[in-house]
Amino acid sequence: PMACWLWCALRRRDLVVDCHTGAFHSRRWVWARPLHRWVLKRASAVLVHNDDALALVKGWGAAGLLVPDDLPLSDEAQGRPAPTRPMIVVAGSFDDNEPVRLVLDAVRLLPEVEVRLTGDPELIAPEVRRGAPPNAVFTGFLPYPAFLGELMAADVVAAFSTDPQIMN
Repeated sequence: PMACWLWCALRRRDLVVDCHTGAFHSRRWVWARPLHRWVLKRASAVLVHNDDALALVKGWGAAGLLVPDDLPLSDEAQGRPAPTRPMIVVAGSFDDNEPVRLVLDAVRLLPEVEVRLTGDPELIAPEVRRGAPPNAVFTGFLPYPAFLGELMAADVVAAFSTDPQIMN
């Protein structure tokens, strides 16, 4: 946003910033919060995706605008074979805020259910991956249509995080 603000200032253009929740609450971006506050107050509009972020940017004096994510249409989903047993999809990425060990402990309690976990399995400690129960399937990152197909085929979809600000 800082580089865009400078460009807009030099060319006398309006700046619109799209802020995802991680920009405000992720440990990765905590150092940038004062910069965000400064630049967002100077933007013509700040797009946010939940009510908490809207309250935050408006509290900073920024022109916040709530733009919730659209729900996908079922025809966007890639078809996949129907599951042969009950299936749960745990939609995630395996970021630090996802309680992967606890999820795998719960998966062990459901041996008759296939639990498909999305995200980059390389982010999981090797010993955790090796110790996963046989009914846990690590899909890796999926193209969006394939991801939607997984969600459509599932009996249950879950997303877990220890971050109360995340938008799952």
